[in-house]
Amino acid sequence: MSLLNFKNVPGHEICGLDGETLEWLTNISNERYVHELGTIFDENLDAMEFPFQDIQGLPADIEQELDKMENDSIPPSSKIQMKSHSNKFRNFLKENSLDENFENLPEIILCKYLRFFYSKLETINGEPYAPASLICIRAGLQRYLSSMHREVNIVSGDKFGPANRMLKAMVGKYLSSKKSKPEEKYPPIEEEDMIKIRSAFTRATPSRLQQEFIFNCLFYFGLRGRETLKQLDKDSIELATDGQDRRYLRLRSSILSKNCKASLSSKEFESAKKVRVYECVERKCECPVECYIVYMDKLPSENQSLFPKPLAKASERAWFCSKKVLGKNLLGNLLADISQEFGLSKKYTNHCVRVTTVQVLKEQGYKNEDIALVTGHKNPNSVQHYVKRRRDDSYFHQSKALQSGSSATVSQKVIPVGKSGKIVVNEDKRGSDVEVLSNCQTSITFSGQFQNCKFNIQQ
Repeated sequence: MSLLNFKNVPGHEICGLDGETLEWLTNISNERYVHELGTIFDENLDAMEFPFQDIQGLPADIEQELDKMENDSIPPSSKIQMKSHSNKFRNFLKENSLDENFENLPEIILCKYLRFFYSKLETINGEPYAPASLICIRAGLQRYLSSMHREVNIVSGDKFGPANRMLKAMVGKYLSSKKSKPEEKYPPIEEEDMIKIRSAFTRATPSRLQQEFIFNCLFYFGLRGRETLKQLDKDSIELATDGQDRRYLRLRSSILSKNCKASLSSKEFESAKKVRVYECVERKCECPVECYIVYMDKLPSENQSLFPKPLAKASERAWFCSKKVLGKNLLGNLLADISQEFGLSKKYTNHCVRVTTVQVLKEQGYKNEDIALVTGHKNPNSVQHYVKRRRDDSYFHQSKALQSGSSATVSQKVIPVGKSGKIVVNEDKRGSDVEVLSNCQTSITFSGQFQNCKFNIQQ
């Protein structure tokens, strides 16, 4: 029994046969194959030793192991989101005497239930949910249904149009209920507050050393906060050296998050983070590499935990507890605690550090594509969402620019430099001209638009 496609046989082996003949031979071969195959199964099916004949399902322990492998590939934040929003939807159905087993509902019924559910969504205070929260709730439900092997798409499926239109209506309700735009949820850290934070990291006590190390992880690696910190252990960060003998830190393992998740796409399963944290030779007191070395040397060797609890009474040999570790709440509230302890101008969160990372790199002229390699964003356009959050100085200088632009007068500032030099700054609505003059017949001229710039000139 054989299946042949004579059309693919090399021409020198079938010389003299035209295309129609080859087509006919191929069709005959296919028909004969199907006929012989049917004959075998009809006559000998009972006598064949078919290896999969008696297998109706896999053993329960294997099924559990496969489910565990699939569950482990889901980022921790997604698991929390799935559980929270699925329970919210289930409780809503139960309270309204509807079928709470929504996993098995027909799509048309599920759409009606979702439409009803979206229309009643509100916060504990009775206010409408913000658009981002509404989208998050829908995404959590979609992830939950997918984890239950339910092949439906409540986000963009054609059958869920009515439910999604109700979701848009709730966004409109939220926008119309707001008198003015609220303050940014995750503002970047102000420069003055960054100076306070860095000054407080003395490495003299276990808690201060640990605070600096965690802050460096968030700031230099662009991590999200408690979501990713809990995944780190001693082997997650590696000290390496480049071709010019410069030391740097790098992440050794991928961290499952919203930006890096398990995927069958070759572009997505690779870790998007490609960042190195080099040592700062000029300022060792702020050097992240030196902080890492000191911190790792103080950690207990009994386990792999990267964030053990600091000892209240530390000794030269023991700074951290060998059994107790920081919980997710202590890790998640790090910046909030620092804000209160150090008397910062705002109450920051861990995610504010990530926003600050983007702000600093953007101010230094880096493109979104380069910044995304630090933060781990798969789509560089997502970085722009962080850029929109601004520091107070940005608002101040923008207002001053408008004020100067509405005036026809030209202001001139003369700033002395050393003993014999000066900086002359001419400001008008077209920009600024800066000229540096000195008695040694040396002049440096800058021209263009300057905003929030600092010039350090040494004689």
